[in-house]
Amino acid sequence: MPSTQNPDDPSSWIVTRTGMGPVSIGSDLTAATAVMSHFTAVPSEKCPNPRLRVFEADDAPTIYFVLDESGRTVQGLRAIDTEATLGAGRGPRTSEGIGIGSSFSEVTAAYPGAVVDSSTGVVDYSLTSDTEPWISFGSSVDQDQSFVRDVDVFPGGPLFYELCGG
Repeated sequence: MPSTQNPDDPSSWIVTRTGMGPVSIGSDLTAATAVMSHFTAVPSEKCPNPRLRVFEADDAPTIYFVLDESGRTVQGLRAIDTEATLGAGRGPRTSEGIGIGSSFSEVTAAYPGAVVDSSTGVVDYSLTSDTEPWISFGSSVDQDQSFVRDVDVFPGGPLFYELCGG
């Protein structure tokens, strides 16, 4: 694992219950957006959900900021590689090394207490908490479900599969 988190290198980002890389849960949207210089903001026409900001880069997973009702504070985060083109190690990872591209057997070896849910058509393994945001590792609804395609940090559980739908 990298010892420092470089905003321009998402593979150096550490996922914790408090955030992902340089962005923390509770961050002001303007400040959080400022550290995303490696990424291009997706126009709102492509993702019309007013509680989301989406950032893309050719060599990194897509990053979603889930905003609170005011639209000014980061409430949750997602890193996702839906096309599975990046491979393991190109996105944020936990201190145990789990992230996009990890197998679910690696998830359960690192986190034997992870809660499994497949009721929505995707497989999610979540590190649950009554008091802190969850960390969830999810698969794709329409592709190989044997490895992690997205990593979420969000209070109370994994995020919906399709966030931009509004």
